[in-house]
Parts: sequence; structure tokens; C-alpha cells
Amino acid sequence: LQEPALITALEGDPNSSIALPYLPGSVLRGAIIQLYIRQQRETNKQYQFDDTNETIRALFFDGQTLFLNGYLFHEGQRSLPVPLSWQQKKGAADSEIYDFACHDSSQDDPEADWQGVKKFPFCLVTEGAVQPVDPKKLTAVHIARNRHTSQNPDDEEQRAVYRYVSLAAGQTFSA
Repeated sequence: LQEPALITALEGDPNSSIALPYLPGSVLRGAIIQLYIRQQRETNKQYQFDDTNETIRALFFDGQTLFLNGYLFHEGQRSLPVPLSWQQKKGAADSEIYDFACHDSSQDDPEADWQGVKKFPFCLVTEGAVQPVDPKKLTAVHIARNRHTSQNPDDEEQRAVYRYVSLAAGQTFSA
């Protein structure tokens, strides 16, 4: 990323935007389409993108080309999301991680409540070791106010606080 990226899900607080921890494949496809159009217009200023064109459909829309999510590229490899089958004892964030796909540990400890791993969204698995990976984020706060309608600085109705958490610049993602 050459600058911070704020790609969010639709749900959440209307006064807060929190970036997804990855770059969705659909967003990457849109960026590549934009680049394609720009390149075509370098040689033909009148170029119009036609999604019914056979070549365009094969490149972008008919499933021949897949646009995978971009996950953090760390130490020379693409990280992957933590599997849903990885579970920890609830309330013990630093407890051992169990892979329920290999062995149902709930039968070893039937009294335990289990939950998915929450402390990191991605990981690298090398030689049996798990390395947690979490993209760097940048938080910005913006206070909006209407200068024209509010002469009173204490008028709370005329101000709003917005918080943005974006993916920080300088990181590399791989798709």
C-alpha cells in the first residue's frame, strides 16, 4: 500500500469506519479494471469499456480469472486466515490452540467453553509452528462541525466525531 486503505464492511457504527484486515478480491478486480481502461485509453482516447465483449468477459467476469483476497505478505509468504476449526478455551486468550478439524478436544475437557481464535486474524504456518500475523492499522479521528449554522461552540447537535481505522501504508498484500 502506498497510502492508507479504508475498505470497510457495510455494517457497523455510522460514525466509525474500520477497515477489513485484507483487500477483498472484488475490490482488487475493480482496481485492475480501472487500470485496464486507463491503459486502453492511452492508445485510443475514445475507448469505452464493454462488458459484453468476449475478451473483457474472459478477463474479468466469467470466472476464468479468479480475483482472490489480498492477505498480508509477511516474511516472503502470503499469510492466510486463521482456520475456523482452531479453537481456544473461552476467557483464556493465551491458552493453547486446538485444531478441531484434527481432534475434537471438547471431549478431552467437556466442561470447557470453546471459542475461535480472536487475538490475530491471519497466520503463517511453517514447519509445524504458527506465527500470528496482523496487518498494521492507522487510526484517525475527525470532528465535523457546521460553521454556518452554529455560532455556539458548545452546541453538541452541530458537531459529530468520526473515527477511521485504515490499513496502514507501507504494507504488502498478496492475492
